[in-house]
Amino acid sequence: MLKYNSFGLEDGRDIGLCITAARLNHSCVPNCSRYFVNDHNLLVISVNDTIEAGEELTISYAAKGDYEKGIENFKAYTMNVWGFECSCKACKEPALFDKIAQLSRSDSTMYALVNCYHYSEAYMLCQSQLKLCDDLGGYNVSKERIYYDIYFLAVQCKELQQAIECAHKGLEYCKLIMGGS
Repeated sequence: MLKYNSFGLEDGRDIGLCITAARLNHSCVPNCSRYFVNDHNLLVISVNDTIEAGEELTISYAAKGDYEKGIENFKAYTMNVWGFECSCKACKEPALFDKIAQLSRSDSTMYALVNCYHYSEAYMLCQSQLKLCDDLGGYNVSKERIYYDIYFLAVQCKELQQAIECAHKGLEYCKLIMGGS
């Protein structure tokens, strides 16, 4: 079925049938990330950390905001939308699930702070987001974006050296995601 074997593309209008990627199962703490390269119509799957031989490759099926309603609502969502109740490590450990929800909520807060020109508060929030990514083990796509956010904040605060360092870190994660190409 197309519903279960396709991916929404970045432009929000199209769907892509990705035969190999469709075989990846869900985990709230996935060992792989997906990233769509618009210019090339390419879905990139990258590993978040070392994967042992025989270990299942997983991605997150969740959309932005899905975790913020709590673990029980999330389990009901996966059953309703995907036909399974999530039983990954995070759904078995509420404290871990709460960290995922906190990371999701902090994105909205960070953008609100930036829109109100509260750059130093947004910077501190970005630092806590990086720690949450480390606690969750991976989340390279999130780290790449967070380093871009910190780069933006450093430019706004005229902290040029910090902006350069964040640009390098963001590029480092971008290379991890894209496989160095």
